[in-house]
Amino acid sequence: MKPREHVNEASALHNLAYQTRMYREEPKEADKVLLGFLSRLKGKLLDVGCSNGNLLKHIRVRYPAFTLTGGDLSPVRIDACKSDSELTGIDFDVMDIMELPKNSYDVIVANAVLYAIPDFRGALKSVADALTASGTFIAFDFFHAFNQEITVIEESEELPEGHTIRMRSQSKARLILESLGMDVTFNPFSIGIDLPIDTGNVIRTHTVRTEAGRLQFRGAIFQPWCHLVSTKKRVRR
Repeated sequence: MKPREHVNEASALHNLAYQTRMYREEPKEADKVLLGFLSRLKGKLLDVGCSNGNLLKHIRVRYPAFTLTGGDLSPVRIDACKSDSELTGIDFDVMDIMELPKNSYDVIVANAVLYAIPDFRGALKSVADALTASGTFIAFDFFHAFNQEITVIEESEELPEGHTIRMRSQSKARLILESLGMDVTFNPFSIGIDLPIDTGNVIRTHTVRTEAGRLQFRGAIFQPWCHLVSTKKRVRR
């Protein structure tokens, strides 16, 4: 499939190197939670927005019975995954979440992808159509409990051209998914470690301890990370 929009390949390469170095041997804290949701699932799994393939590597180690595919808009990332000896046996393809093949996967994972998609309903419909009967969609993204839809444009030294972040309400996501014949549960993510503020030029996620737990921020932006788990409802005959 052809990507729908331009991908900054220089930025893709920079992010690829950082993520590969940091999380190749040990999954991120949020990925450890995501891996737990896969324990009762099986079949063909697509990681859409797979980046460097780290999550797929961890899935294969823990659940070798899955047939794994990684898709990403960036040809640079896909080429890097295809040439990575640690990812041998996993299929990779340039892929757009808005144009997924129908009835093709038992499980679809979107790890920090939806916040960047303007057409939220269109993306969810594409995912729902791509799932087989009783298929499951797992997303790690920004979902909050307030009746409020938020769009933030971050401009920083790392992102001088601006980067759009969309934080959706759980109520809106639920309404869309249920209209597509899917149920949904939300699992707010509370990270179990302290992340210090980076005082250098590069902005990284840091945590602030509160009575409600550790809140995550990227610079001044609060990040309402949440695992969404949605399964196609069985059709009664």
